Amino acid sequence: MEQTVQLLDTLANDFQLGGRPFNQFCTHFCQMNEPIRQFSNGLSVRKRHLEALKDGGGEIKDGIYLNLSFPFMSLFGHQVDLSPYFFGAEVDKNEGELKYLRLALLQFKADKPENINSFDVLSWERKIVNYLHSEYKGDLRPLVFSMGFVADEVVRTGMTLFPFLSVGFVIMLFWFGVRFGTILCVSPFLVLAIGVDDAFLMLQSWQRICSLAEQLNEEEKEENNNLIELEEKLEKLICKRLGQMLEDVGPSVTITSATNFLAFCVGIFTPTPEIQLFCAGNASAIFVDYIYQLFLFTPFLAISAKWEMKEKAKKRCRHTLPVQRRFFLKISQKLAQFLRAYCRWISSGFTATLVATTLLIFWGLSAKWASRAIPNITPRKLFLADSPLNEARKKKNIFPN
Repeated sequence: MEQTVQLLDTLANDFQLGGRPFNQFCTHFCQMNEPIRQFSNGLSVRKRHLEALKDGGGEIKDGIYLNLSFPFMSLFGHQVDLSPYFFGAEVDKNEGELKYLRLALLQFKADKPENINSFDVLSWERKIVNYLHSEYKGDLRPLVFSMGFVADEVVRTGMTLFPFLSVGFVIMLFWFGVRFGTILCVSPFLVLAIGVDDAFLMLQSWQRICSLAEQLNEEEKEENNNLIELEEKLEKLICKRLGQMLEDVGPSVTITSATNFLAFCVGIFTPTPEIQLFCAGNASAIFVDYIYQLFLFTPFLAISAKWEMKEKAKKRCRHTLPVQRRFFLKISQKLAQFLRAYCRWISSGFTATLVATTLLIFWGLSAKWASRAIPNITPRKLFLADSPLNEARKKKNIFPN
């Protein structure tokens, strides 16, 4: 108990906020931990009385003005409630006094001083946390619980998700000062769904344009089988097809991306902070996705198209095919047959009925179990396994007062 009071004095006097220790800005909360100090003083008085009893003999009665019982201690006729501070206490059944104590709670509360911002308060809290976890050398096992420390532990938990996110996306977010929230974990899946739709539209338009131009290309190939001359025309042909593709689906991709972007931008002005964060993150992600669609996916499409067209031109110039080429040709033919059969199966009425039935069953089961779901967010799900907050929570639950 003496070390507990020493730790209390250290935290109240040695850590300053705005040039003042806790005892100078605690205002109405300065006496909050006074019951612990008075209990320690009572133990010291009791110890001195016992020593005097052993040395001088006789009997010293202090029960009239000092009774170290639990949960109410009597001090000079005043009752002091110890239950908010002591947990896991063992009481002598005969005398009702406290015999053993497992957990003592020290509380530091104060009104924020003037000219002190929230960052200064967080810095003060972190200094105390760092001292208790790293520098304290006493026999006690100090555990800390504060809003700033909880926020730091939640952020530390979220940091473990960073390997699963794009490095550029993370740097961009924190560069603009956007804080991280667990709700942003939904954003990658939402943006992927939008990006897949745009990519499908671009690929479908590209295939349709290539199919329409196939007859004209065959006539050109019969007129000129020179690979060098044909390769010179490939770039012009690809540029022309890319222009036709962007002319075909560019407005659709732009309108859908702009609509989603503006919708989330409107959500930024909602009063709820988490909704603001969610909308801001999704709006930024959709904008980046649109840029990637135009300036990353389209060049890759052109490069792959050029490679495919060159391979087809080389095959036409060969009169005989090696054995390996024949083998790969058979494989490609089998694969083409499989894809045609798969497409026929996908477009059949049986498949549509099967998918619709499966979807209805899935929706029904989802609605059934979603209605039975009970929200249960516990601290164990918010903090890492090695977080000191888990130990503090367990001790608080194990040791009742």
